[in-house]
Amino acid sequence: MTVAFAAAFFALALQPAVTPDARAKAEEQVKNAVLGSNIAYAKNDLAVYWTFFAPDLSQWLPEGRLDLPGYKKQWEKFVRDGGRVEQADVSDLVIQLGPSGDAAVASYQLTVTTRQPDGKASTDVMQESDTLFKRLNGWKIVHLHYSPSKAKSGGER
Repeated sequence: MTVAFAAAFFALALQPAVTPDARAKAEEQVKNAVLGSNIAYAKNDLAVYWTFFAPDLSQWLPEGRLDLPGYKKQWEKFVRDGGRVEQADVSDLVIQLGPSGDAAVASYQLTVTTRQPDGKASTDVMQESDTLFKRLNGWKIVHLHYSPSKAKSGGER
């Protein structure tokens, strides 16, 4: 009985966890979540932007690690003080879906123009990786890593 159980277990373990159609659908949903979050970011629509993040978000920014409450506090103050994103363009998007179809990593470059509260604007090329989990309310970003790219940035304007 033990040998039969082990054989059945390994046979199941070697089977693809999701069908190709389900995989394609999940990848499209992840792509839409990533693009949707960056569209809301570019529009400074914080009410929509926050809906893309899981309550247990962790993230690495150049300044250090933040959780969702810390990120909200920081970014809402930035916007309240007059800062804003003027443009955010996603390029080189690569999505890796986990075997069970409920976890994904999306990595991409984000060219972002930000205007500081003092009026100075800069354009930077950032490397971003988002880790998403499929939860009851859809795909949510649970971890984000955001760091400067070695690609040339436009600098201050």
